[in-house]
Amino acid sequence: MAEPYVEQVEYLDVLTKIGKKIGKKIGGSKPRGDVHRDGDYHKAVHVWIFTESTQELLLQKRADCKDS
Repeated sequence: MAEPYVEQVEYLDVLTKIGKKIGKKIGGSKPRGDVHRDGDYHKAVHVWIFTESTQELLLQKRADCKDS
């Protein structure tokens, strides 16, 4: 029997405007939803995969359960 799905809280490092991490361990990270709600700065990655020969751009659909 499969284990029931338990949503885990993802913590993000909170950054200053110039990209420096705030705090060490305590206060330097917050749950993902809180970071987005509060408008805090955090790291993000955008990857673009473009095939020049076919002029195709590969996109990945974001999960419906993810917040912005």
